Amino acid sequence: SGLPPIRVTFGNLSIFGRRGKEGAVLYLDPADQSWASREPQPEACDDDLDGAPLDVLQRRLQTAVPGCTEQRKRGPFVPHMTVCHYETFEEAERARDAASPRDTDPSPAEGGGRGDLADARADERADRAGLAKDATIDLPITIEVDEIYVLRRSGDGGQFEMVAALSLGGEAGDVRDGGGRGTTWYDPPVPLEGMPKEEEDWVRSRRMELKARRNKKWKRGGRRGGRGRRRSDGNDRRGPSKSKDTPEEIEAKRKARRLKREKLLMEAATLEEDVEG
Repeated sequence: SGLPPIRVTFGNLSIFGRRGKEGAVLYLDPADQSWASREPQPEACDDDLDGAPLDVLQRRLQTAVPGCTEQRKRGPFVPHMTVCHYETFEEAERARDAASPRDTDPSPAEGGGRGDLADARADERADRAGLAKDATIDLPITIEVDEIYVLRRSGDGGQFEMVAALSLGGEAGDVRDGGGRGTTWYDPPVPLEGMPKEEEDWVRSRRMELKARRNKKWKRGGRRGGRGRRRSDGNDRRGPSKSKDTPEEIEAKRKARRLKREKLLMEAATLEEDVEG
């Protein structure tokens, strides 16, 4: 990959979510905050090696794989390790306070008081995540990152599957279907070891709710336009309904995706050779 393995230290517990809103994620936050730019990142170049390891790694990977640069253009991205999902910010806050070693008792969460039933549900979710009710997480935690995985999900069902594995510090080149160091492509994609084949029902249900909200917002004010972009003749049709692809069309699309992956791999290998040279 042109970059050596890196060490990442997680220094504290943080929360994705907003007080008073549904849905929150408790996660481990890397201790080095210098990567956490809240602005779109500048275009990377071969000499752009300044910054924290995670920041450098993200920029170089996006340069090596031009088809995966959306995050650099849109920003921001927060590297993190998910611990558990919760229905509310307050539940996640209570779990964070309980799991964080403190010299003094934590202050009560604002807007709490959901009752014993909500607390029991939060404890159940934490238990599924391996976070015992009275457990604490000893921070900081340091891990070595020596592989990067490219994941995809097929439609709305099932779990993420591994499309490719990029070894940090490995040799440049294309290694297909397992084995060896370097870039390993899996065709078809393979599940991650130890990950359940299907999401838990409550996780998938929550994800589908969020997707429905995004789609509704997109249709009302996104690319398809809102009220002001409807046809003047009163006909709100946006063209004929989409028909299902034939087996031949499906195979052609799969072939096009394979060719695209191979092109991206060749571009990444060329960059690796330039870096090593």
